[in-house]
Order: sequence, then structure tokens, then C-alpha cells
Amino acid sequence: MLAATLLPCVLMLALWGLFTVVFDSADWVWHHQRVAAESLLIVVLLLSATAWGMVGVARTAIRAEDRGESLVRIYGAAGLVVACGMGTAGQFGLETGAWLSALTPIKLGREPQAQIRVDQASGRLLIRGEFELGTTERVHDLLKANPAVRWVELDSPGGVAVEGLALGEVLAEQGVDTLVLRRCFSACISAFAGGNQRFLGPDGRLGLHSASLALRNSNKDVNEAHASFLKRRGVEQWLIDAERETPNSDLLVPGPATLLGSGLVTDMWPGDP
Repeated sequence: MLAATLLPCVLMLALWGLFTVVFDSADWVWHHQRVAAESLLIVVLLLSATAWGMVGVARTAIRAEDRGESLVRIYGAAGLVVACGMGTAGQFGLETGAWLSALTPIKLGREPQAQIRVDQASGRLLIRGEFELGTTERVHDLLKANPAVRWVELDSPGGVAVEGLALGEVLAEQGVDTLVLRRCFSACISAFAGGNQRFLGPDGRLGLHSASLALRNSNKDVNEAHASFLKRRGVEQWLIDAERETPNSDLLVPGPATLLGSGLVTDMWPGDP
């Protein structure tokens, strides 16, 4: 009875430990497909171990009852396996559940893709839609294939926080300018801040708030990394603080004068040349 109880528990805890290592060390931006496969495989093994443990304990309990062993011992062993299963499953929490819900459609090829293309007429790279896993990689490849592009126009409600931050780093490395004619909210702010010069159109709006707890590396404070990035890009601390104090459920939309004074916007867009 003891072996039938402890072995499934040890296996479940070992798989959970492996799962957290994968989540904590994974490079979600550049290797999300591989991480998706690894994570989903570990989850399947974890669920299988839980089911195996429950079936094993049930069979052992039946044999033990036939031998007249104590019911307290029988049900105590079953309770231990249930506790191990619930404990590991409970560790998934909202963050892990959100990662898995994002990774599953990607792995199955059903993830809606943001529109990313080079507009030959204006010579700009256009990004429209949510930042999902893979967005930074696609933009990076397009910029490498089109070295003449010097402008990136953003129109996004946000998306995965680590993608926005990674995209901002890529745009900063490429030395391109960023432009918002319509909207740039949430994770899009990191990307916008990556521009060498950052222009806001007369109808453009920037929406800021703190990052949510979901869809972020468990070992990386995205809010802290984002604040540090804005500081390096010349944004004033008072706006960074105001953004961090704005709940994720809310949206801070400063006016053009405030944005210019903060350094997040370097100039207003005069219109197409």
C-alpha cells in the first residue's frame, strides 16, 4: 500500500518540478513552438501519472480490504494520492493556465496572426493587431529582409507583455523610427518606445497600464523590465510611475502635451511626406 501511494506522488511532484523549470527557463519569444511542445507533453504525463496513481491505489485498496486491513489505512493512502494530484494541479494557477491556453492554438496552427507587412508605397513596416507569441520573430525577419525600412507603424491593442518588450528591443537595435496614427495600448507601448524617433499622429492614442500576471515568465518581472527599458529610452520617471500605478484593468491615455513632455513621444507626426 505504501509503495502504491508514494510512487505516483513522487512521479507527480517530479513532473511538476520539471514543468516549472521549463516554464521558468524558457525563451517564449524566440522558441515558443518548442516550448509549447515540451510543456504540453509534460502536462499530459502529469495527468497520466495522476490517473495511474488513482487507479493503482483503488486496486490496492480492494485487495487490502479483501485481506481485512484497516479502512483508515486504505482511505488514508487514497487521500494522499488525491492530495498530491490536487496539489500539483493547483500549482498551475491562472498564469500557467493562461500560457497553456495561448500555446495550444499555436501548436495546432490556429493562432490568429497580427497583420505584419511592408507597405511598398510608404516604405513602412506595418503592424496591426494583437502581439501574440511569434510576433517579434516575424517582425525581426521582415526587417532583416527589408533593410531599407526606416519606419514602423503600430496599430495594436496590446497582447503578450514579453512580446512587446522583446519587439521594443529589436526595433531599438535596428534603429528604426516608430509611428502611431491610431492606437498603441498596453504591450504595444514597449514596442513604440523602441523607436529612435517616436511620432504620434493627430488622432493617435497611447494607452498605458501595468502588466497582468498572466502570459509572462514566472521568473521575470515584466513590469520592472518594461520600466527599465522606458528609462533607457529617455522616458521621464513620473510617467513610468503613473503607468505602473494604473491597474491592468484600467487604461491611462495621456494627452499629446503630456506625452511630449514625458519623452515617450519625441514629436507629433506632420503628415505623410
